[in-house]
Amino acid sequence: MNAAAPLINPAGEKIRFTDLEPLICDAANMVDVLLENCETHFAKSDDASIIITATEANRVFFIASQAELLVGKVKKAYYEAWDNERGEGGLPIAGQLGTLIAAHVVALAAYDATPGDNPKSPAVARANALVTKTRQALFDHRPTNMAEAARKGEFMASCRTFIEWDDFDQVQLINALTPKERP
Repeated sequence: MNAAAPLINPAGEKIRFTDLEPLICDAANMVDVLLENCETHFAKSDDASIIITATEANRVFFIASQAELLVGKVKKAYYEAWDNERGEGGLPIAGQLGTLIAAHVVALAAYDATPGDNPKSPAVARANALVTKTRQALFDHRPTNMAEAARKGEFMASCRTFIEWDDFDQVQLINALTPKERP
C-alpha cells in the first residue's frame, strides 16, 4: 500500500472512525495468534532450554511482522479518520452545531481580515457584530448529546472569542455545554 495514499472505506469514501472496527479486530486477532504461538513455543514451566525449529521461528516472526503491519495500519487509519472527521476549529463540522461553528469561524476570519487602522469603521463594526452574533448563537445552541457537548466544549476552549472575552457568566457556560432534555 502506498504510504501517501489516503485510506478509503468499502464505499470508496474517506475513512471514518466507524470504519476502523474491522481493522482493529484484525490487529487484535493477529496479536492473539502471536501470543498463542509464543505461549506454545516459549512458555515452559521448568528451566529447560527452549529450542524451536527454523520453520516455527519463521512462523512466529511472520506473525509478529503481520501484527506490526496491522497495528501500523490501525494507527494510520486512526489519524486519517481523525483528520477526515474534524473541520476548521478542530471539530467535526456536521449538523446544526457544525453549521454554527463554521459560521463563527468564517465571521472571525472576516473580522481578522478587516483593516485595523480604524477600529470604528463601518466594516469593522459589521464584522464585530457578526462575530458577536455567531458567538451568541453558539452559546444559545444546546447540544443534543454528551459527545456533541464535548465537541462544542473543545471548540469553545480553542477559540479566542470564548477564551479571551469574559462577558458571560458561569450559568451561561453551563447551559451552553449541557445537552437539552429529550421530550
